[in-house]
Amino acid sequence: LHIALYTGHCFAAVPRTFNFQAKLTDKDGVPLKGYADITFSMYPSLTGGTAEWTETRTVPVEEGICSVVLGENNPINLAFDKQYYRVFRIKCKGIDVSC
Repeated sequence: LHIALYTGHCFAAVPRTFNFQAKLTDKDGVPLKGYADITFSMYPSLTGGTAEWTETRTVPVEEGICSVVLGENNPINLAFDKQYYRVFRIKCKGIDVSC
């Protein structure tokens, strides 16, 4: 009787993408539609400095909802051993918003 035993190593990696979803409305609360140009950035401090990661996307907006997977176009290759602060600059139909 022979028994073969295989043990493998499993390593978990930090994800290099993450989902972003937002509801975009005008000043009266009416949902926007069309396309939004959004620049996503990650900074090492709340007061800014130099962005350590940035990705700009043109995202479809339907009934105010937009959804995008960040890191698809520009992989997020950060160490994640420290805190980062996200900044989103959104431009939709000429309306420019940062959050």
